[in-house]
Amino acid sequence: MSGLNKYIPRKRIDNRGLQRSRSRRTMQRFTLVFLLGCLLVLGMHFSGWVRWRQQEMALREYRSTQRLEELLEKRKYLVMLLSRLTAPERAARAARGQLEMILPERASIHYVRLPDPATEAEQ
Repeated sequence: MSGLNKYIPRKRIDNRGLQRSRSRRTMQRFTLVFLLGCLLVLGMHFSGWVRWRQQEMALREYRSTQRLEELLEKRKYLVMLLSRLTAPERAARAARGQLEMILPERASIHYVRLPDPATEAEQ
């Protein structure tokens, strides 16, 4: 069959000068389809952005919750440490051990009577 084609004369047609006419209806359809496609792409983009923001907010919430738990644990530890450091028994033990203090005998305690500020102001 390829042998038959070489004997058929071919006519060269120059179509460079031709312009295709577009009908108004065709242009309207193209515009409608193009706008719907753009709307679809924008919708998908917006949906992805919303999902990304949702994930970001969930991650922030998780990190905040973790930080809150850490701070509460640290607060518990500090309250316990404060109560232990301010305990009267600890002060007494430190006074006896580090400062070598002793409890005074009853005989060595002298009481001093301070004047009453109300009676002093009258005089």
